[in-house]
Amino acid sequence: ESYLGGHPMANPLSYLVLLSVLHCGTAFLSPSLMLSPRAAVARANHRPRTLVRALEGGFDPNDILQRIGAKGSNIDASPVTEPDVKMMEQANQAEWDIFREMNEGKWQGMWQTYNQIGDVEDETSLRVELLGNEEELTLAHVFQVSSIKSDCETCHDSEEERRIEVGRFSKGKIGRHYVCGDGHVNGPAVLRNGAMNTELSIRHGDGRVRVSVLHAPVWLKGGEQGGPPDALKVFRCVVMREALRSQAPTPTGEKAEPPTEGNPVFWRPVSPFKWHAVWGGTSITRGKTQGVKAWSVQELEEVDAWHGRPRGDDPNVWTLRLPGGILIQVPTLVRAGEIETFRLAWLPGDSKLKRIEARVIALENSEELADGSVRILPPSLLFAHVDDFDRMGDLPDVGKLDPEWVKEQNDWIASGGAIRTDAQ
Repeated sequence: ESYLGGHPMANPLSYLVLLSVLHCGTAFLSPSLMLSPRAAVARANHRPRTLVRALEGGFDPNDILQRIGAKGSNIDASPVTEPDVKMMEQANQAEWDIFREMNEGKWQGMWQTYNQIGDVEDETSLRVELLGNEEELTLAHVFQVSSIKSDCETCHDSEEERRIEVGRFSKGKIGRHYVCGDGHVNGPAVLRNGAMNTELSIRHGDGRVRVSVLHAPVWLKGGEQGGPPDALKVFRCVVMREALRSQAPTPTGEKAEPPTEGNPVFWRPVSPFKWHAVWGGTSITRGKTQGVKAWSVQELEEVDAWHGRPRGDDPNVWTLRLPGGILIQVPTLVRAGEIETFRLAWLPGDSKLKRIEARVIALENSEELADGSVRILPPSLLFAHVDDFDRMGDLPDVGKLDPEWVKEQNDWIASGGAIRTDAQ
């Protein structure tokens, strides 16, 4: 993986994949686990997937990236030509169109804030507005300050709202939002308080789920607290259920006004066994040098079915399983210079599975300065992966599940079923 002008994930040229005529080749999905001997064996046993590539006369994103300096100062970049500039303009326009289509509107939301041990610290309802025109969108949060209910037939209820403008977006200027299929990653970004914020988002129908995870700097016991942190530790998670509806998708709101067919029910009970099925559909991947690619997955391999392992694949996983078929898996510790995986899976319906995965790296040492201090690179997104799967049928051995595993799942649900608390 490489950088384009030092900006992470800067390969907008490949968004033309979404607009071009398509044909098929063969390739394999990237593994859901970090490479290890065990994962490598599983990867070698994968069946071929179908890779959807663009047919565009003379269009080669990788070749263009080489010519405009994809690896920064490590290569000699030739001047950017007029066709390159035109192609980049088309790519920016395509990304802007997708960003508007996925996010524009008045989103009624219910936000829940969870602390490190999985308890709900705060809960609020608000409206998220992303409105404007084809050239610019304005993002605002609208809170209800007060409400007066009338007690007579000829009177009207009144509400007072407070509107806070958060930001503005335009073509080529959408901040650290990286669009990938019908999901996007916002960040990672360092906040003013020194914490790192990483946001994952998936949309389905008139609803979407956004998850914002915050990691704070930590040091080893006995270590030097004045130096660079040894890691970043999860301390807060905000889960945002939002919909283009007349009221926030709260449990009472969904009962009073049930969602129409094809739209998600955020507060329905979902059995853990609903995750275990034969899934197939489309995957969209976005990498620094390979751009955006679409994959046709006939049947999801077991090694890729991380949504069926709610506690994660290693001890460094902080996990949250919530009503409405929402599963969150993020690193407990973001270790210095290590590639960490952030995951969000959602069952908006019993026959639909949506997932998003982001690979993030942080606390990379850039260089040691003359005064002995160390320059740390900002956190960056290396890779994003969004899945849109349909239920293709039951697993062949679904009736032969290990009784001990079933008991463990039921006990975990009975005890709260939300967070793994033994990961330190």
